[in-house]
Amino acid sequence: MRKNLLSKPKVKIRLPGGETVVRVVKKKPGKAYCGICGRELHGVNYAGKTKSQRSVERLHGGSICARCLKRLLVREVLSRFG
Repeated sequence: MRKNLLSKPKVKIRLPGGETVVRVVKKKPGKAYCGICGRELHGVNYAGKTKSQRSVERLHGGSICARCLKRLLVREVLSRFG
């Protein structure tokens, strides 16, 4: 078995011929979290969605929460004009 498969979850499956094989189970995607504060992102659901459906249509949508994005924008405006 390859080295990168050793830590992944496995399940024994019985084939129609009576043989038992071990297969690697695919992990289900987890919840999305903010890249700055670590809070859970609302409105982003990874379960069985395409990439366009997983992200929110705004600046840094799907990676940074609205609160952190607001802080970044305010800091940028203040540093530019202040």
